[in-house]
Amino acid sequence: MSHDKLSAVGTYRGYAQPAANGYVRASQYVTVRDGTQIAVDILHPARDGRKLGGVRPTVVRGTGYRRSFQKGEKSFYDVGRQRILEKYPVGAVITPYELAPNAALLVNHGYNFVSVDFRGTGASFGQNTSVENGRDLADIIDWIAGEAWSDGKIGMWGRSWEAWVQLDAAAARPKNLTCLMPCALNTGRNAIFYNGVYIEGFARGWSAMRAGQDAEEPASPVDGADGPRLRDEARAGAGARYAHGDVGEETVYPLSEFIDVEERALETLYPHLLGSPAGELKNPWRKLDAINASGIAIYICGGWWDMTFVNDQISFFENFTVPKKLLIGPWTHSQFEFGFEPLRWFDYWLKGVDNGVMDEPATSYATSTLDGSMEWRSAQSWAEIKSPLKQYYGSADGALSETAPAACDLIHKADHGLTNGRATRTQYMFHSALLNYPHLDERAARAVSFTTAPATEAFHITGAPSVHFDVACDKDALSLLVTLEEIDGRGTAHYLTEALLDLKHRKTVKPPWRHIERHWRSEKETDAMAVRPGEVMSVAIDMFAISCRIEKGHRLRLVISAADAENYEMAASDPPAVLKFSLGGENGVRLDAPIASVGAAEPTIENAFLDDRPDYAFQTEER
Repeated sequence: MSHDKLSAVGTYRGYAQPAANGYVRASQYVTVRDGTQIAVDILHPARDGRKLGGVRPTVVRGTGYRRSFQKGEKSFYDVGRQRILEKYPVGAVITPYELAPNAALLVNHGYNFVSVDFRGTGASFGQNTSVENGRDLADIIDWIAGEAWSDGKIGMWGRSWEAWVQLDAAAARPKNLTCLMPCALNTGRNAIFYNGVYIEGFARGWSAMRAGQDAEEPASPVDGADGPRLRDEARAGAGARYAHGDVGEETVYPLSEFIDVEERALETLYPHLLGSPAGELKNPWRKLDAINASGIAIYICGGWWDMTFVNDQISFFENFTVPKKLLIGPWTHSQFEFGFEPLRWFDYWLKGVDNGVMDEPATSYATSTLDGSMEWRSAQSWAEIKSPLKQYYGSADGALSETAPAACDLIHKADHGLTNGRATRTQYMFHSALLNYPHLDERAARAVSFTTAPATEAFHITGAPSVHFDVACDKDALSLLVTLEEIDGRGTAHYLTEALLDLKHRKTVKPPWRHIERHWRSEKETDAMAVRPGEVMSVAIDMFAISCRIEKGHRLRLVISAADAENYEMAASDPPAVLKFSLGGENGVRLDAPIASVGAAEPTIENAFLDDRPDYAFQTEER
């Protein structure tokens, strides 16, 4: 590497120069395999309003949030996108170039950018089922490869819904798809149900956002005099599917806390897709073989506080055998606005730029502190990161220590009104730009709480902590939320991570694929276990993985409650449920935390994030 070139995670200098300063947009319908017309925008790189011309590589984004739209008097997006939209006037056409710095940087560096309305959304025809989006995108990728402006080298990029559909497209194996960059990757259903718990706060917020988008700022029509009419016909015939399920008879996608119930319903609804080689009715985990057989390179970008997704993001990475990379930062669901990392990735795979992105360790992650400072570290795989488990035991006096206390019972009356507020990891984006947990002390005082002594030296937690306990309940339904918190030297509590479980899903089984969770549950009805009043239930739950530095003098706090009223739908009763926890002995409350001394952590990455904004999930005093 010459002295004027620098390529590292979040840093990219001297390898690529902007060729454009804008785009020329074209829009049309593309007819896919079953005759359905899918609306597509092509953003061609342009300088001073003139299209650059020539054949170029293409990055594709499939979306259910409108491929482009005209800004209205009232916008419906997450708070982070709302802030981006503020600088544009009412009536402006908003494409990914305006809404996503990643897309703008790619277009300015000479990439065609194709934005696609999912079937049954935006201006696209068909029903919004979600199950055929990947194969539709595969058909569109094949179409792109034959266009005069395409050099046949195609990648995909997108966040959340736009991320998991990339795996679906890869499983359909379009021959010209070279690489993927899914940010905030998830399985779809784990945004709505996790360990049997309905994530009501997110479902309501997302449903309201999508309904508002369709009503107030519908997708742009395709080019031509018939475009508006066709867009309106498509919307009228599509039906609606929103996560909260409160749109009446038009709802067509079956949502269930049981994955096997959901899959059987899909087979009933779409029998013509049974046995399809693209596996439309399979969840992403069951498509691993097809994805790996495709050979398509995959770069997963995730965040430690990205809803309920981080454990699955790491586990997907561990199962892929294709060329792959994993990046996890101290981010939420919205903080993926860096641009140079996508540019590094697509330059390598689509332009053949020898920038070393595949010579680096495959895993990069940030270890952060409460003030937002961070160190970037690397490893070849997640399995290579070894933080030994340290065990802490809860006792009747509220202590959390390395010594198990004498066996006894702890009786607790549940408070079904407890909440962490609405700026939490699963629904903050509809209310706030950053995470904020203002009720931690109130919740700890009204729940079951255990706290360690101050740390005698700083240490790192990197991995997925787990909690273990025996519990009985006087009701026939029980869900629990467990949080791990850091108490700083001033006594202020800070959220670190959590676990949630509907106890009918307490049975753990060996997963059919590699998963970082040590206590994995199938979420199948066939594995459900009844909650019987008075019956002792043994519970083991893995929390969401984190990487953070705990400073000397700080403490850890473990809090168990039967409610988070504004975020999760959890069993409630009047009178409240009475719980009996075992303490001490083999079945007492125990925290297993992956802890390493500061000196034992993986090496830091030199020159990381010099060009991309590193960002941080939580509001800090400096902001």
